[in-house]
Amino acid sequence: MKKILIQLSFLIFISLISLTCKDDINSNINIVPNPSPIISEAFATLDLLTYGSPISGEVLNLFCIAFDQQDDPLTITWTSEKGIFLSDNNGPFVQWLAPSIDTSLNNINGETQEPSEHNSNNLIDESGSSKNSLLTHVEVTVSDRESSVSQKIPIKVSSPENVTRKACPNIPYLTYKGRIYNTVQIGEQ
Repeated sequence: MKKILIQLSFLIFISLISLTCKDDINSNINIVPNPSPIISEAFATLDLLTYGSPISGEVLNLFCIAFDQQDDPLTITWTSEKGIFLSDNNGPFVQWLAPSIDTSLNNINGETQEPSEHNSNNLIDESGSSKNSLLTHVEVTVSDRESSVSQKIPIKVSSPENVTRKACPNIPYLTYKGRIYNTVQIGEQ
């Protein structure tokens, strides 16, 4: 009987300790919300050697560098109201075809304005576009399935007949197929 009584008191003691520990464990649990992913950098470039804004019909390379603080897998999606994505619009690197430009602007009365010596060659509309350029943007959205963050990249697309590509100042360059490439000499040649 004494043995049963000792075992019973031991079980009661263990039960009380486990109940007390459960309350302590539950009271110390803090549920941390999942933070949004972070876009470190998002940018567009013609290629690594070309300087200037894109011309209507040129391909832009779009890049996004992003991370998640909890290392959740990320989905990167690109969107644009103008222009066309050349393949899939998902991923950290995509290619986007710059849209064509309407080379006439309408004035307030809806009449087409043509350039003259008084209005120069650069009529500006309310969106910031001109007869020779189009102001647009692409947007990148990064999601970890629970939260997401977006960033817009402004792009000024120029009409081809009004663009002269210039090399970066004080850097040697060469022209190939109508495009200017900056060059750098490495070592002795």
